[in-house]
Amino acid sequence: MEKKFVHPVFFENSYGKERVIAEVQTMDEAFDAIREFLAEREYKSYYTRFWLEETKYENEPCVVLTFDVGSWSEFFHIYFDNMLQAEKFRDSFSFSNEKIPF
Repeated sequence: MEKKFVHPVFFENSYGKERVIAEVQTMDEAFDAIREFLAEREYKSYYTRFWLEETKYENEPCVVLTFDVGSWSEFFHIYFDNMLQAEKFRDSFSFSNEKIPF
C-alpha cells in the first residue's frame, strides 16, 4: 500500500504572513479545508485558480501549490519537496467533487 503524506495548508494574509489552517492528504481534502476556512469568514469566492511553481521556503528549494480564491491579496499554499510529489498531489483531485467552486 502506498504511504500518504500529510501536508499543511497555509493561509497567506494580505500582509504576507502565513499560518497553517489544516493538514491534508489529498487535493479534495485541501479544497474542503479552504472551503471551510472561507465559510467561517463568510467569504464568497466566485472563482478558484491553482498552479504549481518552483520557489523557496525557509531558504530551501521546493515547489508550491498556490490557490487563488479571488481576494487579490490573500492565498492558500501547500509546499512540496519536488515537482513530482506536487504533481501527484495535484492529480489526486477528483473532478467529480460537486462542491467546487467555493
